[in-house]
Amino acid sequence: MSRPDLAPEEYAGEYAASRARIRSIVEAAPDGSAGVVIPACPDWTVTALCAHLAGIARDLVERNNPGRDAQAWV
Repeated sequence: MSRPDLAPEEYAGEYAASRARIRSIVEAAPDGSAGVVIPACPDWTVTALCAHLAGIARDLVERNNPGRDAQAWV
């Protein structure tokens, strides 16, 4: 859950914890789950959602931040 009261140095720990939770869910998924549609995001599969999450992290590290249209960036 998002916590807007975090100090900047706390974000890394929160990100690591979030990544660990996502990884445990993906690792526990049965074989063949990559193409399963995400119920909360019916246009997305497990593979697309994982690529999205990894892509956002990569873009932030590379300082490829969104411009005025953040929706197009995500």
